[in-house]
Amino acid sequence: MHRLMEGLEAIAATDATVLLTGETGTGKELVARRIHARGSRKDAPFVAINVAALPQGLVESTLFGHERGAFTGAVQSRAGRFETARGGTLLLDEIGELDLGAQAKLLRVLEEGEFERVGGSKTISCDARVIAATNRDLREDIRTRRFRQDLYFRLAVVPFALPPLRERLEDLPELVSLFVGRYARKYAKPPPAIDDKVIDHLRHYDWPGNVRELEHLVQRLIVLKPSGKAIVEEDLPFEYRGALLVGRGAPTDGNRNTELRTWLEASERDLILRTLARCGGNRHRAAAALGIHPATMFRKLSRLGIHDG
Repeated sequence: MHRLMEGLEAIAATDATVLLTGETGTGKELVARRIHARGSRKDAPFVAINVAALPQGLVESTLFGHERGAFTGAVQSRAGRFETARGGTLLLDEIGELDLGAQAKLLRVLEEGEFERVGGSKTISCDARVIAATNRDLREDIRTRRFRQDLYFRLAVVPFALPPLRERLEDLPELVSLFVGRYARKYAKPPPAIDDKVIDHLRHYDWPGNVRELEHLVQRLIVLKPSGKAIVEEDLPFEYRGALLVGRGAPTDGNRNTELRTWLEASERDLILRTLARCGGNRHRAAAALGIHPATMFRKLSRLGIHDG
């Protein structure tokens, strides 16, 4: 990560287009903001837009703006994101979700450095640094003709790949400490101590949601833990403890799948019953304590044969 941050500083010193790649939750927007804050455009706007969230018919209008009467509902002229980011940085998040027609228009803007609003004839110069981000494999999308190769190379002048959390587990203690301090301040609580066993469990988890998932977990723990109490392994939702529990007590014979499944179900059943008892039998409170949705709780109760009474 230190080497990546050094590379980021070098990137920030230029106006080159950057393509950030990495799984969801690895911090691509955070990196984009850091590039902006460290560059010569830091005093100008940073504009972020999630391409995947744009309605199909409004992509071009959102990016490049439109003139009054350009289409039904265009009751007044409006600047697009390229204009509002003038002099600054424009982050195009989830760029892999852009349709081929919009990709062609974006490529033209990047190559020519100018555009027109929808329904307009005035040429507007493009003075925004573009950073694109995606969790997709764009090279595979090029192979399947979902993404233009020429646009890919225009965006990936400087490619920057962010590693998933499971490949940088040595950062876990510092990240946990960072988020504990952040949310303790937010909720006006003293920062709780973190038992070493909690970190042990977190090191054995696969982190599909990456750093974002870790942040949300720590936030949940801070909210639920009474002030002055340390966070211990029993405070972790079951899914964050399962991997280490398997290593400690499950059958070790790789061919004994039935025994392993039985052991896991028994462990889960025991945890749910103890949590229900602690919550006075209230299923919604027990679900919240376990960090799962009530509907998930009801399904687990049914699957494990746990009934009222």
